[in-house]
Amino acid sequence: MSEVFIAYHREDMRVARQVAEALELEGFGVWWPVELVPGAEYFRSHLNRQLLTEAKALLVLWSRASIESVWVLSEADIGRSRNCIVPVIIDAVEIPLGFRNLQTADLRSWHGEPDHRGWQQVMNALRLLTGRPTTAPRSLQPHIGRKVEVKPDRRYSRSTSSPKTQLFIAHASDDKPRLRGILSVLIEAGFQIWIDKPHRIGLSPQDEVRISDARIRYGADWKESIKAAIDRSTYVLAFWSKAAAQGLREQFHYEIFIGLIQSKLRQCRIDDVSFDEIRTPYIFSQIADLSDFKDNAFHPELECLIQNFE
Repeated sequence: MSEVFIAYHREDMRVARQVAEALELEGFGVWWPVELVPGAEYFRSHLNRQLLTEAKALLVLWSRASIESVWVLSEADIGRSRNCIVPVIIDAVEIPLGFRNLQTADLRSWHGEPDHRGWQQVMNALRLLTGRPTTAPRSLQPHIGRKVEVKPDRRYSRSTSSPKTQLFIAHASDDKPRLRGILSVLIEAGFQIWIDKPHRIGLSPQDEVRISDARIRYGADWKESIKAAIDRSTYVLAFWSKAAAQGLREQFHYEIFIGLIQSKLRQCRIDDVSFDEIRTPYIFSQIADLSDFKDNAFHPELECLIQNFE
């Protein structure tokens, strides 16, 4: 049985092969999709079966190529949802949104040395996931793949470009109350917010006053109103959820479509909706993971979004 699944881009096959061979020398069963053709239906079904029913750990190689790959992002997303992901970086890259708050091992200077610090961290993470005893000192055993602990006194950045930066909020109507805490942070950070029917969110009176004009006027053509609002906005921030992905609400899909064609679309998810549920053409970009966001608590992914809006 394959204990470890390696998620990588084909441009990184040399490194993937080196990792696979090193793991096999340590006695791990390894599965990496070297013999399958990307894009084929067989690839997808076989991949999911291998990953979901057999692999105890998913080792994802973040590189310049893999951070742009829908396949690698989808594989990593499954590994994260199963709590079996072991992320490593092999290039000097910015880790995709949704994965930045996970402990990540650094293999950029690794060339197969068994005593390399990053490699020992990977080995111990894999031993923990596969039920094997760890051998390295405790100082070399960070919880690779687990969420980074955030100090309670962390604060969100404020927008330095306000009041120019306007965020158009695309969402499913049923999700309005779930966005209250996130929108409060964005408003406090100094962003202008446009969201239809803001009075249904449950914001504080002070925050609601700030965005009271951000709505579709009664009797107006909703498509023209949305198009005009997005034209004025700097970004379209889409909130994906089970309701958003499974619903057939024309307005939501129109909003993210306009954001997509204007190259303004930014995305995050607020529950465990998967990449497969979101479907193309919206999974091409990085998606921030706010599924575990709690009101009045600092969240590193939301901080990444704020910084990326600058």
